Parts: sequence; C-alpha cells; structure tokens
Amino acid sequence: MRGRVVVAPRTVAEAGLRYRHRTSDVARADAPDGRIVGLQLGLDHTFWSGRRHDLAGSVRALSAPAVLGSDVPFTRAMGRVVHHLHVQRPDGIPIEHGSIAAQLIVGYGGDRMPLDEMFAPGAASDMELPLRAHRQKTGGVLGRAPISRSIALANVEWRQRLWRAPVGQVGYVLFYDGGWMGRTAQGGDQTLHDVGVGL
Repeated sequence: MRGRVVVAPRTVAEAGLRYRHRTSDVARADAPDGRIVGLQLGLDHTFWSGRRHDLAGSVRALSAPAVLGSDVPFTRAMGRVVHHLHVQRPDGIPIEHGSIAAQLIVGYGGDRMPLDEMFAPGAASDMELPLRAHRQKTGGVLGRAPISRSIALANVEWRQRLWRAPVGQVGYVLFYDGGWMGRTAQGGDQTLHDVGVGL
C-alpha cells in the first residue's frame, strides 16, 4: 500500500507500507521464513525535459525494522538516473530518427537483506535491472544471473530508424550493459559486460 503526491512542478514523492509473508522450500541462512513489514519512501525528479533530451532521476528506500513487526529486519536503497538524447530532430513517432538512451543504477542492501529482496539483474520480460545477454531466470526461477546485496549498473543504447512506411517502421538498437554485483548470493563479487544488437 502506497501513496504518491506531487510536491513540486517536477518532483513526486511517495510513501507506503509493504507486507509480505514468505516461506522457503530449502533452508538457507539468507532466506529465513517469516514476515517482512517495511516502510517505503521514494522520490522522482525530472531535471530536464525538452524536445531534444530528457534527464530524470529517482531514489527508493525500504526499511523493515523489528519494531514494525518484521521477522526479517533489513534495509535497502536504490538510485537511478536516466538520460534520453535525440541526436537528430525528433518527429514524434514511435521509432525516432536516431537517439541515445543511458541509465545508471546504484543499489545497496544491508548484510541481513534476504535472498528474495536482493538485486536480481538479467534479461526478462519484466526486467528492472537490464543485463540483456544474461538470462535472469532458469525455468522461471531467479538465479541464472548473479543475485546480490550491492549493485552498480550502466545501460547505454543507440536507437536508429532504418525504414518508415504507413504500414510500419523498422529500426535497430546497439546496446551495452555493464554491471558490478557485490556480496552475491553465490559468493563473492561479479562483474559482467554485455554487448548486443537488436532489430
């Protein structure tokens, strides 16, 4: 449960209460059973919004202390900055002439952060942390890509329209995803670099 409010012309704040009750099939030190009851706070801000480029950022934090009744006390925070630049004059259709999109994400969780709340990058239909050359799940289960308590992730992509007609459009994208995952569930730290092309 959460609420959002506009606090300034380009700033939106949110606050909420999060509740989850979980059980684990396999006993692990980083996946204890019990409730998570946490207070969520967030802030979204648009630094610039123009015809040629946009710059926006957000921060999110979750604290689940024992005083709220959480069986698994931990904290988690994440910040994100997203920049979108049109290198050619935009014409307002879904696939523009040419543009560059970039984002930087930094996240940190406490040492008691449970497995199901850790940062899970990878490629999936609902990916929040893109590492597009590494699948996020195996048979629907997280863990194919590293799961971690700390993360620093950069995504950069070039989008270019190749062909436009009344019946459709064709474009391509070149991308780079780079991520550092610290204190992984698999043990140690990992760094991954993904490069790819899409049509």
